[in-house]
Amino acid sequence: MPGDQLFGRQAELAAVRWLLDAAANEPAGLAIEGEPGIGKSAIIQAAVAEATRRGFRVLFCRGAPAEARYGYAGLADLLESVPELSAPSFPLSEAQRHALAVAMLEADATGPVDAAAIANATSTVLRHLAGQQPVLLAIDDLSWLDASTLTALAFAVRRLAGCPVAVLIARRLDAPNPTVWDLHRMVDTFRQLELGPLRPADLHETLRAGLGVHLGRPALRRIHAATGGNPLYAVELVRALGPDAASIGSDPLPVPGSLIEIVADRLSKVDAAEHGDTGLPMLYAVAAAARPTMSRLTEVLGDGVQARLESAQEAGVVRIVEGRVEFTHPLLASVVLDRTPPIQRREIHSRLAAVESEPEARARHLALATLGSSAEVAEALDTAARQVVERGGAAANVAELLRLALARTPDADESGHVRRAHELAVALYEAGDLSGSSAELEAIIPRLPDGPEKARALLRDGTIAWLQEPSEAARSITAEALPYAVGDDALLGQIHGRLSVFYNTDRHRSAEHAAKAVEALERTDAHELYAAALCNLFHTEVLLGQPPRVELIERAIELEDPIGSPDQSTVPGVWYLALDQWDAARDRFATMIARDRARGDLSSEAGMLARLAEVELVADDWPAAMRMADEARAAARLSGSGSVDRAAAIRAQVLAHSGDHAAARTTSSAGLDRAESKGNRVDAIVWLSVLTSIAAAEGDSAEVVALTGRAADHYEQIGTIEPLVRLDPSQERASALVEVGALDEAAALLDAIEVRHRRIPRPFLAAALSRGRGLLLAARGDLDGALAASDVVLTEGLTWRRYDRARTLLERGRLQRRARRTGAAAESLEEALSIFTALGASVWSTVAKAELERLGRRRSVGTELTPTERRVAELIATGRTNREVATELYMSPRTVEAHVTHIYRKLGVRTRAELGRVFS
Repeated sequence: MPGDQLFGRQAELAAVRWLLDAAANEPAGLAIEGEPGIGKSAIIQAAVAEATRRGFRVLFCRGAPAEARYGYAGLADLLESVPELSAPSFPLSEAQRHALAVAMLEADATGPVDAAAIANATSTVLRHLAGQQPVLLAIDDLSWLDASTLTALAFAVRRLAGCPVAVLIARRLDAPNPTVWDLHRMVDTFRQLELGPLRPADLHETLRAGLGVHLGRPALRRIHAATGGNPLYAVELVRALGPDAASIGSDPLPVPGSLIEIVADRLSKVDAAEHGDTGLPMLYAVAAAARPTMSRLTEVLGDGVQARLESAQEAGVVRIVEGRVEFTHPLLASVVLDRTPPIQRREIHSRLAAVESEPEARARHLALATLGSSAEVAEALDTAARQVVERGGAAANVAELLRLALARTPDADESGHVRRAHELAVALYEAGDLSGSSAELEAIIPRLPDGPEKARALLRDGTIAWLQEPSEAARSITAEALPYAVGDDALLGQIHGRLSVFYNTDRHRSAEHAAKAVEALERTDAHELYAAALCNLFHTEVLLGQPPRVELIERAIELEDPIGSPDQSTVPGVWYLALDQWDAARDRFATMIARDRARGDLSSEAGMLARLAEVELVADDWPAAMRMADEARAAARLSGSGSVDRAAAIRAQVLAHSGDHAAARTTSSAGLDRAESKGNRVDAIVWLSVLTSIAAAEGDSAEVVALTGRAADHYEQIGTIEPLVRLDPSQERASALVEVGALDEAAALLDAIEVRHRRIPRPFLAAALSRGRGLLLAARGDLDGALAASDVVLTEGLTWRRYDRARTLLERGRLQRRARRTGAAAESLEEALSIFTALGASVWSTVAKAELERLGRRRSVGTELTPTERRVAELIATGRTNREVATELYMSPRTVEAHVTHIYRKLGVRTRAELGRVFS
């Protein structure tokens, strides 16, 4: 394939071929990561060449430091190679066509353009192109791509099911502003490569091919050691050494000690040799311009610029492609931006502002050309920020413009200071910078006049305080907004709704605010806020033990805006999760986070990712739960959100289920101490649930009783009668009470669970009742009754999670052993062991194995399969398709499918991945 002359990168080029092959019928992704200069761009270029040879439609863009601040700069580059977009026959709706034209600065906005409209249009373009021929979507230097483009592309890529699209991205490991772009969650077929250093021999070939230099072994060893096998670093070092490179021997290298210093040294030499004192400013103009074309640079720097740029091109600093000038490597641009003296920077920005017609770019140049305040510049930045909003641009771009506007606002303009600071706080909040937003709000709230504007600022500040860490301070700040909202029912209802959520440690106060929110909002046409208030009222009533009024949720969903809003409630997802309707819960939370990201609103991202992690935990996909929890922790740290503790607790629960009790206990004990010391009872319950899982798996019933007693006390102090969720301590507590001999207390608790289960039937409560009743009856000498209580696990069509099923089968097997029903006990325990093994629940697997050994007839996992079934299972577990298995075993595909159905049922697994773990 093209690119085979990339020395030492055969494995990476094979991965490119894999990507293009894998994208024949479905989207596939490949992420290339590595340090600057390691060769990521070279792999991208080779992939583009190979894809072109194969007949792919190539859409390519490269992030650049200067363009990272401009909304949809990357999208414009990407779609530049689709000239048919402008044709009337291209299948875009008028709204989509207009949204894309506004984003690409080809049309003026006639009103605000929703980011979702641009994302939908991008999705339509990609799907249409993929319907004509396979598409390669290649993004180099992802970390420098603007946030608006990233959001639109993420939305589009997630909607490419069934389309032949290969997505190839390259990003730095040490990105200056790490970009969360979870390609592995956008496509089912995905690989990730981290480029390592070149071997000495491959580095030698790279230097010979690129510079015509031949190095002896001693010199090559020195160059390789000094550069760590980084090809760009080596090229720059050898270029800096010149003729001396081949004879350096063991002498100290007479060059700077870092790649940045070497690049800076090279630029200064190009500057001095070719351009006198004007070379670096020329290169700064290339780095700073929004779209540096030869004609634009001539306008800025004069007619002699073309010859100077051609000299820079000969020196390998820039390349000129169809009139556009770009650096040969982003590191060169970074060094130029960093090393150009301030006075020269301001001069270049002043010249760029004079010739720039696009308002956002012009405003930025004016700001960077100005020292001190300027009402004119501040107003230009204001206008640019509004236009970014109208174009559906990312909140991060808006925030940067407003920050520049605020810095340029004259001191005498008090109202301008306050207004811009408030707008900046809103933009920072939507961009996910909670700490930055709060700092701005706290500075300007005392300067705001009494009224709705102050109420909104207090509401936002209270919300941020809550997201950072649920506390009395968050409730106090939010309540302070109430008197300023009198007369504005929509705002009043919104404040009461937030207070209802924030009073999670006082359910009665929570219910009062929920009712007031509904009362205020039903008088308005604020449908989204009213829908959220209805959901919240439903939730508070359920927690207080009242029968669930499901019609409230149904009415709320009818009222919701299909494209979502920041006020959309998570309560429907929580309700679905409580009922073990995992797919519905997952869809609710995933849809909410996708809509938020499409709007560029990252304020709730960490909390929503934690919700998704909880769904995967309960759905028994523990690796997915761990991945989600890690993403939630990363997002929480980036935004300053307190959701990091919830994500860490889910992660600890996965560790506990998987058998890493030491790590789970250490994390959870520290988290529990932290929560209880701060009076955060809700988080304390979360951490107690992890410790309870550990104690239950270790068979420490006394510890289970103690831990669940603390959790029950927290619930009582909060006022929660119906916990609703799986953090309910009673599901482990009832069985543990029997084990420690507190039979009457266990009986009373089981009666209470029975009442709750009749009010809201939930699979996990049914499982807890089955185990608890069985143990209690057995303890009272009624083994037949105990076995009858466990019969529920045999019910046809049971929708319990597999973990609950295995736990119940384990207890049933123990009861059957005590009743001397050895064969039945072995069957129950074998199935429990199979499920625990498939899940990766190592401690519970050990417990099940021990119970089987007590029967004296333990069998290996899978021996209940027939020989044919076992052979089919082994082949499927290696990754073979049904058709491949059929061919190998001389069966029809339908026969293989029937065998697979029987195998899954016997082993208690649902996917090929789980089957693979059973036979690993």
